[in-house]
Amino acid sequence: MWITVRKYIAQAIKNEPYELLFFGVFMASFLLLITNLNYNTAFNDEAIYIVVGRMGLYTSDWFSYGANQWMAGLPYIYPTLTTLAYETTGLLGARFLNVIFGLMLIEEVFRFTRLLRIFDDTTNHLAAVIAAFLVGFSAIVMYVSRLATYDILSFLLLLTGVNSFIKAGSFANGKYYFISFFCLFFAFLTKIIVGIYFPVLFVLSLLILRKRPPEHKRVAMTYFYAPFLIGTLLYGYFHLQSFLTFVQTHKDEGKSENLGELVRLIAYVAGPLLVAAIPSSVLLALRGKKREMIALLALAAVIPVFHIALNRLATLDKHLTLTVVFLSPLAGYGVSLFLRSVMPKLVNAKAIRHIPGRMGAIGLRLTLVIAVCTVGLLYVIRSLAVRNDFENGWKNTEDLQEYLYQNVKPNDKVLTQEGAVVILALYDNIFPPNNIVTFDWIDYSGFTDERGYRQAIRDRYFDFIELDREHRDENSLVQAMLPDIAQHYTLVKSIGSFEIYENNNK
Repeated sequence: MWITVRKYIAQAIKNEPYELLFFGVFMASFLLLITNLNYNTAFNDEAIYIVVGRMGLYTSDWFSYGANQWMAGLPYIYPTLTTLAYETTGLLGARFLNVIFGLMLIEEVFRFTRLLRIFDDTTNHLAAVIAAFLVGFSAIVMYVSRLATYDILSFLLLLTGVNSFIKAGSFANGKYYFISFFCLFFAFLTKIIVGIYFPVLFVLSLLILRKRPPEHKRVAMTYFYAPFLIGTLLYGYFHLQSFLTFVQTHKDEGKSENLGELVRLIAYVAGPLLVAAIPSSVLLALRGKKREMIALLALAAVIPVFHIALNRLATLDKHLTLTVVFLSPLAGYGVSLFLRSVMPKLVNAKAIRHIPGRMGAIGLRLTLVIAVCTVGLLYVIRSLAVRNDFENGWKNTEDLQEYLYQNVKPNDKVLTQEGAVVILALYDNIFPPNNIVTFDWIDYSGFTDERGYRQAIRDRYFDFIELDREHRDENSLVQAMLPDIAQHYTLVKSIGSFEIYENNNK
């Protein structure tokens, strides 16, 4: 049996070496992604998507939180999926769902690079493996894939749509053109930020179609462009007002204090690939592949240019996943060309061939292999450090949730600064969670601003109030409420920086 297995492995290595290399990258990435998925309690965005999904899926209430007006995507897609995963094994299940999406994204990057077919098959396949490695072990991809938010699903659909359009050139029917439309449009519905890619993708699609037979132009018009137009009109008819409200309320949110802050974050997240892209671009240009190089750089630049133009820091880190995705094939081709073209010339150079012993060609080959492996290992180590930095970017609220869960009764009313995290923790105690009020919005005694909060506190409307001592000074609303809280409520519990106040009359 062992002999048979060895023969099978040897044959596989001979026939499909790059597929086996990709499988190794895929499995190693999978092991890193699933390790310690409970690294922290729910991030605010994770919690609110689960709450919206649970209310919508099980009570048909998609409107209580006005999700259509503040969620950067339709609430019916990802919140439904993450809720179903959450119902199985809690937050672990919701995050594991995104791990699956992240692994599928790595596979799509591998497929994307192979479909580009910029050079010969061997160079393409090696570049695809390298690109998959760069994405699979990228800090931001690992972070987003372990976060129960809609980002990774939207990015996966976007790249799948791009791949389907490229693949459509090999088929006479319109199947893959329609799949491309479906994936791209649902990527937008899942998270509207991918819409900023549509102008670039539209231009690239026209350039690609120019080289395809006339029949493809007709099929693409029928199965790709026409459905896109119809879908856009339908979206505008049903959701234009919600979309405009979202844009209006978010256009000034998360502004950066200076351009340097944006540049530093871009360098922190995508720095290694940006550095690798410079020599890779030069190599592609020297090989007569300027158009392909420009196309990849254009796709990679969409997110940085968008955020820099709007001076917008909010969610830039997660959006840079797409920059990493489109830089990875460029870097992959650069490394592949170096390994297949530059390195053989080095080891076959006349000066090298005459060096005796270990410093000869074999020694140089070994040295270069060790150098490449060392660079790859350093890339992984850096990525893990950056990922851990992101994953510890919010406080662990496990003890706070446990205390509230044990002490809050079904009819109690709670004001919380932690927002969705507390709503999710008390979901089974207080349902529907209308009695849990956050600092985002209130409607009390006809007031929807600071006066509503202060009047509710003076009337002892809330049974419990939860505040975060570290963030009180930066929140003017909390500062205005503190005197009323001190007069009508008693501090009953301190958990780290979290403070829990109870109604004096309770």
